[in-house]
Amino acid sequence: LRAPWPGGITSFLAAIAAGIAISVMVHEGAHGVTAAAFGCAPAKLRALAYFGVIPVFVLSIPGLYTLKPTKRIAVWMAGPLGSLAVAGCAVEIAGALHGSGLLDAWLYKFAAINVGIAIYNLCPLLPTDGYFVLSTLLRRANIRRHAWNEMKALARWTRRPKAALLVYAAASGL
Repeated sequence: LRAPWPGGITSFLAAIAAGIAISVMVHEGAHGVTAAAFGCAPAKLRALAYFGVIPVFVLSIPGLYTLKPTKRIAVWMAGPLGSLAVAGCAVEIAGALHGSGLLDAWLYKFAAINVGIAIYNLCPLLPTDGYFVLSTLLRRANIRRHAWNEMKALARWTRRPKAALLVYAAASGL
């Protein structure tokens, strides 16, 4: 077992806040750098609350939908890949410290959180990078809205809903 965090709860929360800030900047920065390489300049970073509780950070990139689908996918995939890259760097640095204490423990936790961020962002059931990749691959915009409309059609018995969209709506609702 490890000793309590030195400096108490305040320094512990500061370390968490620093980790979150680094993670968000790397993830969204990777989107921005990739978009800029394709000629689209990022405009602003916004923090939103999905369902009022799940924090979501969104980088606005004007002109993104003017890019070819392969380039849009590259922009969306850059964020999760950036998260995985920073996780790998954290593991390498922690390994180089050879178990020297609190910093390497923090780095391993930081790496695990960034792997989680990458996985979360690849989920096509939420409005994340994975959702936009799926929409692009299927060449269908607003899959979530269409899926929820199918759920409404089922509930109201107004027409026979499309099974694939019903399954998608149920999965994303869970």
